Amino acid sequence: MITMSILLASSVYFSRSYAQGLPKFHASDPEEVNKRVEELVKRLSQLEPPEPTSIMKSPEEVEIQKYYHSNTIPILEGMDKGTEIKFKVIMNDPNYKRPIYENHWHRTYGGGR
Repeated sequence: MITMSILLASSVYFSRSYAQGLPKFHASDPEEVNKRVEELVKRLSQLEPPEPTSIMKSPEEVEIQKYYHSNTIPILEGMDKGTEIKFKVIMNDPNYKRPIYENHWHRTYGGGR
């Protein structure tokens, strides 16, 4: 019972101290409340743009752009109109399942550390 009252008293104290940092607003008039709500909604909508936009490019993006060609085309267009590259198929097994992990791939396999 004592712990419950201590918990209740501390929660009231913390909620009051938090509320002291908030702007004061006391209104009983519904029109004034609606006006305040509209104002706050407008402020919230101005926090970020309606569509995600990049304000500036990161240093990595600037560096990478140096190495990309500016005249790139979509992948499907490249597949349709691009040059066919000849290659030999060594093994054709459509049911092959690549292993996720095998123990001998680890550096400690075979005594190496």
